[in-house]
Amino acid sequence: MEEKTCKICGAQFLPKRQSRGLCCSKKCVIENVHRATGHLPKPLFSKPCAACGTIFQPRTRRTISCGIICHGKLSAAKHHDRAVDKFWTQFEIGNEGCWEWKGKRNRRGYGQSTFADKNMRIAHRTMWQFIFGPIPNGLFICHHCDNPPCIRPSHLFLGTHTDNMLDSIIKERFSKQRLSIGQIEEIHKLHASGKYFHREIALKFGVSQSHVTRIVNNHPRTIRNHQRRRNAWLSQTKI
Repeated sequence: MEEKTCKICGAQFLPKRQSRGLCCSKKCVIENVHRATGHLPKPLFSKPCAACGTIFQPRTRRTISCGIICHGKLSAAKHHDRAVDKFWTQFEIGNEGCWEWKGKRNRRGYGQSTFADKNMRIAHRTMWQFIFGPIPNGLFICHHCDNPPCIRPSHLFLGTHTDNMLDSIIKERFSKQRLSIGQIEEIHKLHASGKYFHREIALKFGVSQSHVTRIVNNHPRTIRNHQRRRNAWLSQTKI
């Protein structure tokens, strides 16, 4: 089969059929039909991608992204905006002006929120990032009001782990198994009076008898823990 010259572009090609060998490609065939009928093809239009800004030729006029990656970015941003709008409706005004989280909470009472990345985030940390920006590494978001579900920005402050522990010592925010400095001193006074047994002192303070015995007998580990807490408490009260 002899090579022929394309009627449109002039390129040399081998026709697939003996009777039809005017054009070398489908694009040239369409152009030949348009010239023969007098109908010009629709001009291609370009537009910038809404995600990356690259100029591309969309398939339809409704297409706004240049590819699947940019489409995923736009979809994630859309879901994130919806999650942010929902976030501002998930709290209510509580006692002492606290903005208490109405959504899901963890076992410690802190609010939890979910965004486009599907990761669970602590609500009061998210509020801090919305208002004040990123949280530096190694720092905590603490509460002035000692209310875990509160997300009000004025009730939050930025501090280290030491600041958080000192704040808990000053406010005596411990579990039922921990005793305050004043309670430890009172246990020593009751024991020194000789009027109470260890069992009676333990029932009064809601701890075990062995714990009272360790405090009274100046157990090394117990004394070291309480002395460290006492020194931290005293240094904070002097400031």
